[in-house]
Amino acid sequence: KLRKPLGSKEESFLVISDTHLGHEKERLDLLDRAYNYASKNDIHVILFAGDLIDGTYTKGIKERDRDILFEQIEHFIKSYPHDDRITNIMVLGDHDYSALTAYYLNLKEIINNRRHDIVVGGYNSTNVELKNDKIMLFHHIDGGFIPNKEYYPIIIKGHTHNYTSIKRDDGVLYINAPAISDVMDTHPSALVLNLSFKDGYINEADVKHLLFLDKDYIVSTNRFEFKRNNLEKFNPIKNEEYLYEERDLMELIGDVSLDDEKELIMKRGS
Repeated sequence: KLRKPLGSKEESFLVISDTHLGHEKERLDLLDRAYNYASKNDIHVILFAGDLIDGTYTKGIKERDRDILFEQIEHFIKSYPHDDRITNIMVLGDHDYSALTAYYLNLKEIINNRRHDIVVGGYNSTNVELKNDKIMLFHHIDGGFIPNKEYYPIIIKGHTHNYTSIKRDDGVLYINAPAISDVMDTHPSALVLNLSFKDGYINEADVKHLLFLDKDYIVSTNRFEFKRNNLEKFNPIKNEEYLYEERDLMELIGDVSLDDEKELIMKRGS
């Protein structure tokens, strides 16, 4: 009488990028709508592809650089939405990096210490582990790492402000995440990423383009399949736990010890 495992064969994420908080064309109203969409649609993880603040790129910042950077960071801490049911996983971009190089203001440390609903992996790139697989969040920084060696089935990139998704010849799904701000005068929007898994590995991805107008519209959906060879199908699936009642389990296994059966279940991974 084993119950359904935690860690479904399908997972959904909201993808956003380039809020540029501190810029005159920031859109906090759309951030609120993105959070409301996630909450209403049972999405509990937001993947953020960089440029949280506008950094030293802000017009007129030379007048009082450090003070403005402090204000931008504090603005992000206090104004970025919060929901106890939603966790953010973020990479930091070139605008965020400018605060570090100019005045040693490390957004990774500041945010991880002050916003426990947000996990900042680092600058330029960070890995998001999903069962036995992983995807990369990436944002271009001059002189930084370029993802072209290690295999990731999905790379989500900020910086361009425009949405595109393409399956490359090497099998990698390369997603340019749209900005959720009016910087560069693009159409602010978000993505909904639905992943399905087989044997702990991503085997299908649906990418939906979410536009915020008079109401929320899904304006396009693209589906991608992943044919993966030489995967170790019988390895335990990571990041899954099982719910059971010990009384029911004892009735099921008879003379087998409870500890032995728990170990067997975890090794089985399905």
